[in-house]
Amino acid sequence: MTSLPRAEQNAEHWRPAATLLGIIGENGGCVVFARLAVMYGLRKGAQPEPPEPDPSKKTTHWGKRKLKRDA
Repeated sequence: MTSLPRAEQNAEHWRPAATLLGIIGENGGCVVFARLAVMYGLRKGAQPEPPEPDPSKKTTHWGKRKLKRDA
C-alpha cells in the first residue's frame, strides 16, 4: 500500500485495510481480517458476484424416495 501514489492510498477502498493493519501493528491480533481488507482494496472495492448456479449438476434424491406405505 505504501508504494501506491498518494491519491490511490487515500482512496475509500483502502481505508479498512489501513485501519486494520495499524491496529494489528500496535496491538497484535488476527491477521486474517487484515488480509481480507487488503484483498478488498486490491479489487478496488468491488464486491464479488455470487456464482451462477450450474444446471448440469446432479439433483438430489430428497423428496423422490418411496416410503414403505406407498409401495
